[in-house]
Order: sequence, then structure tokens, then C-alpha cells
Amino acid sequence: MTTTPTVSTASSAPTPSRPPTPPGGRLRAVLQGNFRQYGMVAALAVIVILFQVWTSGILLKPLSVTNIVQQNGYILILAIGMVIVIISGHIDLSVGSIAGFVGAMSAVLMIKNDMPWPVAVALCLGLGALIGAWQGFWIAYVGIPSFIVTLAGMLVFRGATQYLLEGQSIAPFPRSFSQVSSGFLPEIGGPGLYHWPTVILGLFVMAAAVWQQVRQRRTQSRYGRGLAAGLVRIQVRGHRRRAGRLHPAVGQLSRRARGRHHPRRRVRHLRLRDAKHGLRQAGVRGRRQRGRRTAVGRQDQAGHVPGLRQHGPAVGTGRAAVRGVLNNGMSLIGIGSDVQQVIKGLVLLAAVGFDIYNKKKGGS
Repeated sequence: MTTTPTVSTASSAPTPSRPPTPPGGRLRAVLQGNFRQYGMVAALAVIVILFQVWTSGILLKPLSVTNIVQQNGYILILAIGMVIVIISGHIDLSVGSIAGFVGAMSAVLMIKNDMPWPVAVALCLGLGALIGAWQGFWIAYVGIPSFIVTLAGMLVFRGATQYLLEGQSIAPFPRSFSQVSSGFLPEIGGPGLYHWPTVILGLFVMAAAVWQQVRQRRTQSRYGRGLAAGLVRIQVRGHRRRAGRLHPAVGQLSRRARGRHHPRRRVRHLRLRDAKHGLRQAGVRGRRQRGRRTAVGRQDQAGHVPGLRQHGPAVGTGRAAVRGVLNNGMSLIGIGSDVQQVIKGLVLLAAVGFDIYNKKKGGS
């Protein structure tokens, strides 16, 4: 008996082809993606063009650009540190209070104690890093939410700033310190068309960047595969070292890290951020020529939040009177408002830490 071989229609059927991309469709997708990514840059360009026209070309003159950088440079320094905190899924409410406290400390060191400004700036940078490490300890090891920790820090360092400055401005800063943030490089050879110190400095920076690239490529080319050597270095640093494995495990990636034998404790970047507060204040205080208690805020600005966290929603149970008794008692014994804020912040931190400790102990 003979059989006739059958041909599978599934295997012989032609695979459906992709519909052709309409003309301009790919370009439209690229433009939409780039506009979504660089929309803020485009908005900045439009604003610059408008004000350049409205000011008859004054906006982009060298002196105007210098003023813009001096007035907003500290915001950039602050934003660089805050980006890391936001990416890791946290929030910091104590930014302004810590910056004010570090700035007040720099004023006290340089003006009242006649400390050389390089030493004072170094100490303030260390102070900012120490504050960040202290807050990071409560978040990473005790498990208190960053919102509560930084809220307590806002109260503590706001009161500490008022106590340190004694309610008055401190001025003036040393002239040599002011030159760091508001001075200019001295002219060489008298005024001319170009500011030669700036030109020489720019050429030096570009030459250093080119030399670094040439040196790096020369080192990689010894193995014949420069790109491969760079990829191997990234692979080793990112997957074989602890810091490389933990630093990317922030934000949305923290859940993935839990299933890959990584410690569940998150990485905190508050110390770097608060060290940047010290750098920021070096620029702000040098430009403004005084340390003052402006913008330290009102006493009860965030009072409802620690009250809610300490007492919970059960306001009618009597526990909500704790904060009122604390405020009234400190006022009766004559404690100043600056010290009261420090005590409130510490009480908030201790209360929430004790609550979380009890929950962990009860769940274990």
C-alpha cells in the first residue's frame, strides 16, 4: 500500500509581511520621541529667543550671562544632589533648613571666629555630609520613611539656625571668600577684545579633555579591542562589585533587585546631597555677603504633619493632645521658639522610630 505525502499548509504558507511604513511616519515618531524627551530644552530655547528679542540683545551679553549664572548656580548645585534622592524614590523636606544651617555655621566660623575661609568651607562640607549620614541612618537602618525623617530635620535645623544666628544677620564675609563666587579673573595686558585668562583657561580644559581621551584610547588599544575593554570594565564594576550592584537598584528597579540575591536595604544618597548643601552655601553666602535667618519659615508651618504622624487619625482618643501639651509646657518654662523646634523634630523622630520598632518586634 502506498501513501501520498501531504504538504503542510502551515509550513508552506508565506509569512505575513510587515505593513510598509507610511512616508514620514518614521520621521514623525522620531520627532515625537525627541520632543517628549527634550521638551524642556525646547521651551528654554523659545524663552531665550523671546527675551533676547524683547531686550534688544542684552540678555545674552557676557555680563548678563554672568549674572544669571551667579544668581542661579546654587540651584543647580542643589538640584544635582536632589536628583539622586528623587530617583531613589524619596523626598527631602529639609533641604532649605539644612542649607540655612550650614550657611549660618559658615558665617559664624568666618566672621565671629576669624577662621580662614578654606578651612571653614571644608568644615561646612563635612558638616553637610555628617547631617546626610545621620538622616540616612534613620531611613536605611531604622526604617523610618524619608518624609518623616526629613520633616524632623526641617524642624531641627530650622530651630538650630535661629539659635545659631540669635535672630540677627551676620556680615560681612571676608573679601577673599566673596571673590570665589562673585569675583572675576584678573585681566592680563590691559583691557582688550578678549578676556585672555578665560580664553587660556578654556583652551587648557579642552586640551586636558582631548589628552584624557587619547590616553584612554591608547590604553584600550593595547588589547586590540578598545570598545570591548570598556564593556568588560562596565560589566565588572556593575555586576561583580557591591556598589555597582546596589546603586542601580533604586526607584522602580529596587523590586527586581530583591529577587537577585541583593540586600533589600536600599541605598541612600543623602550624605552626598547634604554635602552639596555646604558647597551651595559657599556660593550663596559669598555672593550675598551675609548670613541671615531669612526663609527659615514659620514655627507651625508643618506642625499638622508631625501631629498626624505621632497621634494617628484617632484624634478623639486624647493622644492628639500630646503636641499641644508639649508646646504649652515648653512655653511655660520659658524655652525659646528656636529650641522648641529642635525638640519637636527630635520628639517626632523618636516617636516614629519607637513606633516602627514596636511594629517590627511584634511582627517577628
